Amino acid sequence: MIYAASRSLVMKSQQMHPQTKNSRRVHRAQRIVGLCWLLGATLLACGPDPAEVTRKYSEAQRLYAKGDRDAATGALNAVLELVPDHAGAHIMLGKLDYLAGDAKAAGEHFAAVQDAHPENVDSQLWMARVRSHKDQDLPGALAMLDAVLAVDGGNPEAWYLKGNLHERRGDLQEAMAAYRYGLESRKFLARMYLRLATIYARAELKTEARRYLEDAAVLARDDAYLRAELEAVKQEVL
Repeated sequence: MIYAASRSLVMKSQQMHPQTKNSRRVHRAQRIVGLCWLLGATLLACGPDPAEVTRKYSEAQRLYAKGDRDAATGALNAVLELVPDHAGAHIMLGKLDYLAGDAKAAGEHFAAVQDAHPENVDSQLWMARVRSHKDQDLPGALAMLDAVLAVDGGNPEAWYLKGNLHERRGDLQEAMAAYRYGLESRKFLARMYLRLATIYARAELKTEARRYLEDAAVLARDDAYLRAELEAVKQEVL
């Protein structure tokens, strides 16, 4: 259909211009434009199939979770062949490289995500790990974590990493403060356990409900408000 439209444009132009030497040049230029248009539309139509990308990425995630490093690496690279800036694939490859001790290769993957998706928090957290690898750039890593926390002040992973870096520097007061801030997230975790316990109880799955209550109780033991919420849910669940 696109080819027919471009051909129609050329034919109309031929009818409007007499066949002089100059007009033939115009016609040739118009044909080139039409072909370029057709090529661009064809390339656009032949982009990666989203369903195929999802299938390949899901398989890569399965292999990654299984611990099959080589197979996961191959599957993730196959995803990048379809979508070169796929954030998830780059991050998983970066993690594999980092855990294998290749911080430089890992950093290249995380940097690729930051270039294409600067808002991606996961890549920023892992890049902070790369910067702090073997204590190479602790101030730079801390600056990255502060940037994350400026946007997401409740991110427990960022607080943990910040505490760990301060601890490695010998700044124990700063480390303790970061760890305490990170512990604030346990309140939300405890509340999620309580909600799960309630849902399972309503479904008459008492064993699962009690398990989530026990998990919530561990997190709530030092917080009077959480303990009160726990007791209220117990009345409903047990």
